Amino acid sequence: MTRAAGGRPTARLDVLGVDEVNARLGEVQVVDAREPFEYEHGHVAGARLLPWTDAWETAAAFASERPLAVICGDEVRSLLVAPILARTRTDVRRVTGGMVDWTERGFGVEKGRQRDRLACPTAG
Repeated sequence: MTRAAGGRPTARLDVLGVDEVNARLGEVQVVDAREPFEYEHGHVAGARLLPWTDAWETAAAFASERPLAVICGDEVRSLLVAPILARTRTDVRRVTGGMVDWTERGFGVEKGRQRDRLACPTAG
């Protein structure tokens, strides 16, 4: 934990580039912070979907034994989701460049729905 201006606590969040994520696919669990329709059109192989709109409700239940690498389209939503996941675990990284860089480099993508997506919370 680091102290920022005003004495408020902040946390440091490490980053990974898409090249490093591609090289470490078996070592990290990629978390896709985009919307389901975006995920269906193409995602990193083995990525688990955690839409940014569901992050607060489902982050605590998001289980993985591997370090997490949070990706989105162009780094905006991963900046929102990664710190939420980091509140419950220490091995969270944000992926710089997002799916834009991933596809520009020609790295493979899978298409289709996630079979084991966490259930979205329902209004109560």
